[in-house]
Amino acid sequence: MVSPVQDLDILADRFRAFAEECREASPLYCHLAASAASDRELLRLANTASQREAIPNLFMATVQYLLKNAPDEPLRKFYPSLTDIPQQAGESFPLFRQLCLNRSSSVQSMLQTRLVQTNEPRRAGCLLPSLSEVYRRGESDSLALVELGAAAGLLLQWDRYFYDYGA
Repeated sequence: MVSPVQDLDILADRFRAFAEECREASPLYCHLAASAASDRELLRLANTASQREAIPNLFMATVQYLLKNAPDEPLRKFYPSLTDIPQQAGESFPLFRQLCLNRSSSVQSMLQTRLVQTNEPRRAGCLLPSLSEVYRRGESDSLALVELGAAAGLLLQWDRYFYDYGA
């Protein structure tokens, strides 16, 4: 049973926050998420997601997944991962909205059956210098690390990654 966000304004705020998070990394997602935050129909569609914590992430991933299997979809021309020379994000929202509403049953199905995992290996980049300093200052030859949260032990394997901090 899906438990919707009680207030679409709260969901709109989540989309705005997601847009801010994407500002540097993805102008396209920033634009789409900010625009979706003002569109009640898209918010109602997004609100059908079974995963409550990362609705904007899941919504964007759903659309991109649908685009990968739609070679003639005009929205593809805005996605850097789907075209060699992506168009500017500013004109993308009407096509995004159209795709979401035209394929709402597919979008809803994916929102209700898929999950998003937001852990990133690059988060571990701060661990090596930090743990090295703890080890250097410590009185023991070993370190113990306990991970709390949903990273499934990803950060417990910090010593198995290659780290390149540049110059």
